[in-house]
Amino acid sequence: MRMLKRVGRLVMREREHINYILHRCISSPAIYDVANRSIPLLQDTQLDGFTEDHRSTYYKLEKKTKKESDFDIAVRNFTNLSIEMKKQNINQKELTSVSSGDIVNLHELLFTKNRDYLIKFNGDQVKAEQFADKVIVIYFVLLPLVDNNSAERVGLITERLKDVYNFLPPNKGFEIVFVAVDDDDTSFEEEMLFDPLPKTDLENDFEEVFSCMPWTAIPLSDRTSRERLQKRFGFRDKNGSLFVIDSTGVVLQTIVISDFKRYGSLGYPFSNERLKSLESECKAIAAEPTVEKLLSSPERDYVISNNGDKVPIHTLEDKVVALYFHAGNVTETDMLTEELRNVYEELAEKEVKFEVVLLYLCDTPITIGFRNEDSFWRTFGTMPWLALPYKDPILKKLKIIYKFPEDYIYGDDEEISKLVIVGPHGEFCEPCGADILLNYRVPGYPFTREKALELETERIKKLKLEMILETNKVLTRNDGSKVSLSQLAGKRIMLLFGLFEDEFLNMLKERYLSMKSTDGEFEVIHIYVSDTDDVVDPPAWFVYPLPKGFRYASDIIPAAFDKRYFRQEEIYDVGDRRRLLAFDRDGMIVRDSAFPTIEDMNFPFYTSGLEKEALLELDSVFHWYEWEDTESWNREAGYIGPNQSCG
Repeated sequence: MRMLKRVGRLVMREREHINYILHRCISSPAIYDVANRSIPLLQDTQLDGFTEDHRSTYYKLEKKTKKESDFDIAVRNFTNLSIEMKKQNINQKELTSVSSGDIVNLHELLFTKNRDYLIKFNGDQVKAEQFADKVIVIYFVLLPLVDNNSAERVGLITERLKDVYNFLPPNKGFEIVFVAVDDDDTSFEEEMLFDPLPKTDLENDFEEVFSCMPWTAIPLSDRTSRERLQKRFGFRDKNGSLFVIDSTGVVLQTIVISDFKRYGSLGYPFSNERLKSLESECKAIAAEPTVEKLLSSPERDYVISNNGDKVPIHTLEDKVVALYFHAGNVTETDMLTEELRNVYEELAEKEVKFEVVLLYLCDTPITIGFRNEDSFWRTFGTMPWLALPYKDPILKKLKIIYKFPEDYIYGDDEEISKLVIVGPHGEFCEPCGADILLNYRVPGYPFTREKALELETERIKKLKLEMILETNKVLTRNDGSKVSLSQLAGKRIMLLFGLFEDEFLNMLKERYLSMKSTDGEFEVIHIYVSDTDDVVDPPAWFVYPLPKGFRYASDIIPAAFDKRYFRQEEIYDVGDRRRLLAFDRDGMIVRDSAFPTIEDMNFPFYTSGLEKEALLELDSVFHWYEWEDTESWNREAGYIGPNQSCG
C-alpha cells in the first residue's frame, strides 16, 4: 500500500509530464520503450484528468505489454524518463552561470523595488542594509522534495551549514540565503493540454525545509526573484548547490558543499587563499605534531573534564595522549571504549603518564542529526578522561591531518573509531593506536607499531620445537623410512603447516636436495590434516599427517603462539592455512612466516628476520602501511614510521 501511494503521488505530481510523454511515446522509439514497460503498471484511477485520446493511447500501450514488473520499476522508469526529457530540453537552452572570480550585483538579485528585505522562518524581516560588508552564501534547494533520499541529502547539507553559521560570531560578517528552486520544467508548458495542479507540495516542503534553517530566505511568493537568481547562477542540481560571494560581489566559490564538509567554520571566508592556507597549516602540524598544536586554537587553550573543569593543554605535553575519534559504529565504538577504559584505569593505578581526549564526532553520515550536545554529555559523563568541547572547529582540522575516513555527502563510508597516540612533546605520533590497544592492551603501551612488533618478536622467540612435537614422536618419510624426532637433535629443521604453492615447494625441494650431506643440510617436516589437505611431498622429507578432529595443521601450535588478531569486530587468523617455522641447530626459532618466500641461498632462506615477517603479517590484517607508496602530503610532511597513516 505504501508503494502504491508513492507511485500515485509521483504520477499526480508529474501529470503534466505524462501528458507530454503520451503524445511523444508513439513517435519516439526510445520513449515508447520506457513507457511501454512502465505505464501498464499504473492504476486506472491515476489517469483522472486525461483526455479520451490519452486514455486510448494508454490502453493501447497496456495491451502491447505482456510483462509486469513491480511498482519500484514503474517509478524508476517514469522518473528516469522525465529527467531525461528535462535534460534534453535544458541542453537546448543557453543558461548563464557564474564562475569563481565573476562579479555579481547581489543587491539587485536579492531585493526588488517592492521588497527591501529577506525573511526568517519566525517571520522577522532582515533589511537589505544588514547584508552590507558580509560574505553571503546562496543556498539553492530543489523543491518539492521528490523522495526520502532527497530530503535526507538536503537535511545533511543544512546541518553542515548550521554548524558553520552557528559557530561564526555576528561580527564575522556571514549570512546564508535560502533560495527555493521550483522542480518544474517550463519547456513543457507549450504542450500542456490543461493547467498544472496547484503546487501544494512546494509550499509544504518549503515550510518544512525552511523551519530547520536559522538564516534568511527569498520569500516563496517572490517567484520572479527566485527565478532571476536561478538563471543568473545557472543552478540545475537536484542535490542542492552553494555559491559564496564576498562583500564586494566577487564569487569566491561555486557548489562548495564539499568545502563546508571538510573545513567547517575554519574555512571562513571560504576564499581559495584561505582554504590553501588551512591546508598548509594542517601540513605543518602533521610534520611536527604536538598536543598543543593539535588541540589548541586562538580561542581556546584548554580541554574539559566531564564535570566542566577546564584543563590547560600545556599540562598534557609530558604525557602520552590518545586522541579518541568517537565514531558512529555503535558496537565497535562501545567495545573500544570499554577496552580503553580498562587500560586507562590500569595505567592510572601504575601512575603511568597517559591521558585520553575524546573527539566526539557529530558530522558524519551516521552521526549527523542524531548526536547533539545532550548526547555528548551523556556519553562523556561515563568516561574518566578529558574531551574537546562539543562541536569544536578543531575537530575538522584533526580529521584532515589524520585522514579520518571521509564521510561523503552522497554515500556512507564505513565509520570506525580511531585512536591517534601522541608522544610526550610530540616524540612520535601513531594513528593506528586502536588496533594495538585492542590486541595488546596494557603491554602494548605506548601503543605504537614499533611496540607491537617488539611484542610479536619477543613472543615468537619463546616458541620451541618440543612445544609442538614431542621428542619421542616418530616421523615418516614419504619413502616409508622412519626416525624419531630426538634423532634430529642438533639439525636445522623447517616445519611446514598446511598447503603451499607449487612454486615455493619446488624451490625449497631444490635447496633441500642440493644441501643434503653438506654443512648447510636441513630437514623438512610437513604437517597437514590428513582428511582435508591434498598434499604431494617429495619422498625425501618427513610428513606428519594429523588425525581427524583438527581443522588446520597449525592448530597443534600452542595457543599462546597463534596468529589470531582482532580487527573491526572480527578475528583474523593469519597462519591458519599456511605457516612456516624454522629452527636452527641450537633449537632457537629463526623464521616464522605465513607468507613464506625463498630469497636467500642459506637456511632459512630469508635475511630480514623475525621482525620483518611479523610486520608483513600484521600489515596483512590491519593494512598499516597501505599508503606507503602514495604521494599524499601526509607522507611528504613527515609521516614516516609511526607517523604514517593507517588503512
